[in-house]
Amino acid sequence: MNTNNVAKLKTICEVFGISVTAVANVADVSRTYASLVIHGKMTASSEFWRNIETRLEKLISLRQIQLFDVPSVATTKLESLLPPK
Repeated sequence: MNTNNVAKLKTICEVFGISVTAVANVADVSRTYASLVIHGKMTASSEFWRNIETRLEKLISLRQIQLFDVPSVATTKLESLLPPK
């Protein structure tokens, strides 16, 4: 189970550009602990995985990269969306 979870967590971190520090904060562990788990040098506790699972939305919200290409919008277009004065 742990190896599979580590692979999933590594993939999520790579795809979303999530730092080890963000993982540590979300899981309520030290940065060192999170790093050792992510690099497969330590087996994580069930509590660690439970925290990651239940706080996955928060973890993804801490991403450092934009996932989707979003075209810019002209300022005049944005102004037209504002309510009239």
